[in-house]
Amino acid sequence: MSDVESATFNIIDGTSVSDEQLEASAQLFSDHYGVWDPSFKPNARVRMTLRKLRQECLSDPDRTVLVTCSIGDNLIGQAFAATWKVGEDIVGWITQLVVHRDYRRRRIATCLLQRVRSHRLFSSVTIIGVTSTHPATCNAVASLAGKLVELVLRSDKLKDTLRIGTPIGEVDLEFIREHGPSILSVSPVRYVQSAKQRGALFQDCPDEGVISTLDTDFPVDHGEPEAALETYINSGRWRLGKLPQRHEYLLILPMNPH
Repeated sequence: MSDVESATFNIIDGTSVSDEQLEASAQLFSDHYGVWDPSFKPNARVRMTLRKLRQECLSDPDRTVLVTCSIGDNLIGQAFAATWKVGEDIVGWITQLVVHRDYRRRRIATCLLQRVRSHRLFSSVTIIGVTSTHPATCNAVASLAGKLVELVLRSDKLKDTLRIGTPIGEVDLEFIREHGPSILSVSPVRYVQSAKQRGALFQDCPDEGVISTLDTDFPVDHGEPEAALETYINSGRWRLGKLPQRHEYLLILPMNPH
C-alpha cells in the first residue's frame, strides 16, 4: 500500500473548526501554496495567518465546510468551501484548495473536492464556482459539476447513478457571463465580492485573450500555473483565456443537486 492509499480524509463543519486546526491549515498554505511575484516580493512564499484564514475562509461558519487529508500526523491537503443563496439557486464555492507539493498529481485534490461535494451543505447546491490562478484547480472543480446519468447494473438489473463531470474544455462561458455578477455581488467571501470581473465575457478586457477572470489584486507568481496551462492549451482543453498578473480565473458551473 502506498502512502497516499493510507491517507485519511476528515470532513469538518465550519462551526467545529478549532484554532489548532486553523493553525495547521495556515501553515500548510504558507509552506505549499506558492510564491509571490518577483516584482512584488522576490523569492518569498505567500504566507497565511490564522486571523486572515478565518476572515477569508471561515467568515460564516454555519455555511462552511473544511475537508482535510492527512498521512499519519501530517496534514497534506485541505479544501475550504462555502455556500450561499442567490435567488432560487444555492451556490457552492471552493474558497481554498491546497495540496502539499510532494503529493500533487495523485488525485488528492479530486478526493478532497469529492468529500466537499458529499457534505450536507452541498446536497442542494445548483451552481459551483471557484477563483484560482491554477488551471488544475479549475479542472478539478469542473469534475464536480456536469450531469447525473442513470446506469443499469446488468448482473442484477439494479439501477445506480453516475455523475459525469464537465470537461474543462467544454465550460459554458455564457453561463459564467449570465450568473457571475449576481453570484459575486452577494458572496460572503470578502475577497471575491470586492473583486472586479474582467475579460471579454464582461466587456472589460485588460489584455487581448483575457476571457473570464477576477481582478483580486493577488500578486502570486504565475510560473507554475502557466506551465500547467500550456498542457491544457496544447490539447485544446481550455476556454477561460489568458491570466493577467494579479488576476485569478473565474469559473462558474451549473450542478445538479443530490
